[in-house]
Amino acid sequence: MDSEGLTVAVWAKRWLEVYKVGREHNTMRIYNNAIDVHIIPSIGHYRLRDLKAHHVQDMINKKAAKGLTRTLEIVKSTLNQMLEQAVLNEYIHKNVVKGVVLSKREKPHKRSLTDNEKQIIANADFDLKSKAFIYTLLYTGVRRGEILALSKDDVDLERKTISINKGLIFLSNQAEIKNSPKTEAGNRIIPIPDVLYDVLNSYFPTLESLHCFPANDGKLMSKTSFRRFWAKYISKLRYRF
Repeated sequence: MDSEGLTVAVWAKRWLEVYKVGREHNTMRIYNNAIDVHIIPSIGHYRLRDLKAHHVQDMINKKAAKGLTRTLEIVKSTLNQMLEQAVLNEYIHKNVVKGVVLSKREKPHKRSLTDNEKQIIANADFDLKSKAFIYTLLYTGVRRGEILALSKDDVDLERKTISINKGLIFLSNQAEIKNSPKTEAGNRIIPIPDVLYDVLNSYFPTLESLHCFPANDGKLMSKTSFRRFWAKYISKLRYRF
């Protein structure tokens, strides 16, 4: 590839095609979003060899002013990887992203539910499926993708355990199972406390699907069906909190 007139935009696409081939769909979606929505529109017209740290810093500052936080970390990381490879390919002499500064991002405050909030959930008028879903989230700490991927084989009511060994991602609107979490720590066995056991023990005999929390047709929930399911759950709580 001739580096003389090589632009940031052209190199970004080439970098994806050559050096990120075979990555997971979700990972590629993140890279593509960073490149197509942020990097190319802002600095894609610069020749790679003419790109300066202040060009990147100006892009970062303008987007930070719009309230973007986590997105900027992804954009900077993507651009950093692109330019590191460009240095290795001898298209440029240095990676100018190393001089770019991100403002510190305040992590959102998280807390456990209070006893009163747990009691409100316990008293809410849920159908059995919704109750089983929210109790599993509440008493196991599993993530959305993990709970939506659960099958009957993952839940052992006799031993009172749940096996987390896969996750679910949405490809556009459709659901797809990933066979294993990204890290070894993601594969784990979670004990089922008595309060959750009682709910699951009532729910499972009514379950006709192989999936623990399926859509109405018994298949995996799509993004749309999950949003409807979750909105119905929230509506049951809104007037109580």
